[in-house]
Amino acid sequence: MKRSQKLISVFGILVFIAFTPVISLVFTGMSVLGMTVGILIFLFGLFMPRVLGYFKKHKVIRALVCIFLILALIWALLCSVLLLCAGMRRPKDSDTVIVLGCQIKGERPSKMLRQRLDKAYAYLLENPDSVAIMSGGQGPDEIMPEAEAMYNYLVDKGVDPERLYVEPNSHNTEQNMEYSAEIIKKEGLDTSVVVITQSFHQYRSSVYAKQAGLNAYALNCKTNPGTLPTYWLRELFAIVKMILVI
Repeated sequence: MKRSQKLISVFGILVFIAFTPVISLVFTGMSVLGMTVGILIFLFGLFMPRVLGYFKKHKVIRALVCIFLILALIWALLCSVLLLCAGMRRPKDSDTVIVLGCQIKGERPSKMLRQRLDKAYAYLLENPDSVAIMSGGQGPDEIMPEAEAMYNYLVDKGVDPERLYVEPNSHNTEQNMEYSAEIIKKEGLDTSVVVITQSFHQYRSSVYAKQAGLNAYALNCKTNPGTLPTYWLRELFAIVKMILVI
């Protein structure tokens, strides 16, 4: 096997490993897609002479595959730039915080949600005049709305309940912003908001916040390196869906 084939095959193995639940600790459709891509890259490296020979004989198929791969790469790079830029929009001091919900286990927040809540707790300590909206509905495998578990977590840490609002009806990022905006307008809160979530989630959050009449700033939580490939890939497809719907 030539050196180039070995490098491509090794890269495919690394991509496969990056998306495995053993590394990411999550298993979703994006995990399966990422592992599939890794397998395809590995097989391409393994059988590269045969694949290139096939494309050499079938120029139309070769052109279509090349166009698809180039467009996919451009799209991935463009979206990645948007995700990075949105995550760097640092917050000004704001009186309104929106904490986006995430999976809960029983009555306890998951690790990713705890990271968001701990960030919210630190911000509320540093900004005693600020209030926070807990935004998250109840999933099919959850015993209560995420927003209620979030509220209980912060109250248990000593946050004054009067500084917290509960939005228990949203089931996606768009609804997070739409329903939180309704609370903000009803209570006369500051429409310049600090959105607390992981950095890869900030771009869609900012788009939906603007759509709901809010001016959003990003306050990022720590992202576990193992989960980043899976969630980053998910965001690339979520952006496509967002654009098509909007």
